[in-house]
Amino acid sequence: MLKRFDDFLYLMKKIKQTEDGIEYIKTALEYLVNVDEKINYDTFVGKSKMIIPERSEDILTIADQLRKEGLEKGIEKGRKSVAITMLKEGMNIEEIAKFTKLDKKEIELMKKEIKH
Repeated sequence: MLKRFDDFLYLMKKIKQTEDGIEYIKTALEYLVNVDEKINYDTFVGKSKMIIPERSEDILTIADQLRKEGLEKGIEKGRKSVAITMLKEGMNIEEIAKFTKLDKKEIELMKKEIKH
């Protein structure tokens, strides 16, 4: 996958350097990062700066946004996993909502899914 990432970056270098181009780069990078865990933050930033140095500030901003979004998704996934475990242990929805900070309606949906 890293070879595809390198190829991608060379193609991005050829895109007209407009705000539309940066949005396209962001969307494509989100896809690449989400489909392959081998592309980590340092790899992303390092290779991007090397290949498209004139947009390194924009690339760093995109990388930081992707990192933040990834952390938020991971935290949310962890909360849901804990909620499922708590439901399986028989805890009530109010307690689960209190400890996981998840919405009660979302927990109720999880409970229904567990029963099926």
